[in-house]
Amino acid sequence: TEAQPALLCAVFNACEEADRVAYRRSQLLAVASFALARETANDPVNPTKGTAARVEWRTAGTYTGSDASLRFNKLLADGTVYAPIGTDIVIAARLRVGAVLGPGFSFSNAALFIPQQERLFAGGPTTVRGFRQNELGPAAYIPNGYDTVRTDGSRGGNLTSATDTVYFRARTDTVGRIVPTGGNALVVAMVEARLRSPVFPEVLQWTVFADAGSVWNRGASGSNLGFRTLRWTPGIGLRLRTLIGVLRVDVAYNPYARPAGAAYYDAPFGAGGALFCVSPSNTLRVTATADGHVQQAAGTCPATFQPPRESSFFRRLTPSITIGQAF
Repeated sequence: TEAQPALLCAVFNACEEADRVAYRRSQLLAVASFALARETANDPVNPTKGTAARVEWRTAGTYTGSDASLRFNKLLADGTVYAPIGTDIVIAARLRVGAVLGPGFSFSNAALFIPQQERLFAGGPTTVRGFRQNELGPAAYIPNGYDTVRTDGSRGGNLTSATDTVYFRARTDTVGRIVPTGGNALVVAMVEARLRSPVFPEVLQWTVFADAGSVWNRGASGSNLGFRTLRWTPGIGLRLRTLIGVLRVDVAYNPYARPAGAAYYDAPFGAGGALFCVSPSNTLRVTATADGHVQQAAGTCPATFQPPRESSFFRRLTPSITIGQAF
């Protein structure tokens, strides 16, 4: 795919250099998928008793027709239990785990490139509801603005000649867009009590829930797989039976700050459509070319941008409105 870096980031979420390189290359991806599922729930729309289980294996390699650079094994397991307590309460619990492994199911190939559509994501109305869609786990950021820092540490000013050198550094109060980058390991656990409403019990149902989970990149610097890194988000919800299914309204509380990640500024297309690293403390020099354009030195954009934690209780709430039960 031929496009300016800023366009690849804005349209394809390919903000990381490795992703943009992959999009610009002509390569074959062929995936074989195998899945097993077992359903014993008593109602496909609003179950009150039974279980559901699904296991899926997705694999790609030279044996499926993929290029040698696109080899992986993706494993996903999902299990749900529904148990009634009396006539007015149903307890529903779900556990989902996943991993993307290298050839031969090896953990040692954690750094192998994984196509974006095969990475693991979490967050949203059907996973950890305290986070918006896919926003639990690693992410890059597109701030709305940045500061220009000169080599002597002073801020402000523009490039005035081809011999000038500056750095671009994002301001943490200018988070514009979040770009989930996904991971290669995932755990999601969900439990909720579904309560029969004392008012209009045939059409209304209340829920109290707690979701927990995390998405990691095994092998990445700073990645720490463990129970302490799970994110817990409690909440309440309302279910309304309609002619098109169960209308679900949930509100979850998220007390966590967003993870640190690389920050990029996508220049307007009229200015060349460049994608500049603006992570704090980055050391990628910015200079002016002879024809007056701005260019940044090549290099890794550090994951040092840390959006501030929301200070208001109400701003920490994540609402969602969807059709169908969460699981």
